[in-house]
Amino acid sequence: AKGIVDRAIVRVVTAGTLTEEDSLDARRANWLAAAHPLDGRWGLAWADLSTGRLCASELDADRLADELARLDPAELLVSE
Repeated sequence: AKGIVDRAIVRVVTAGTLTEEDSLDARRANWLAAAHPLDGRWGLAWADLSTGRLCASELDADRLADELARLDPAELLVSE
């Protein structure tokens, strides 16, 4: 190509995120989750890198552990 070539973001992955197919269980979602507290509630987002599915929720602090147990994420990022 000559001149400026348009590029798009194809994948953004944090260092250490497991993406190799031979290391993942193909029969279930492999969720990457992130949680952030704010005023006694939690924001929770989770994504399956293999399918591109992204979900988000806001919930009370006392429900966070149950939701994480249900999702069973392969990796969880939590803000300081």
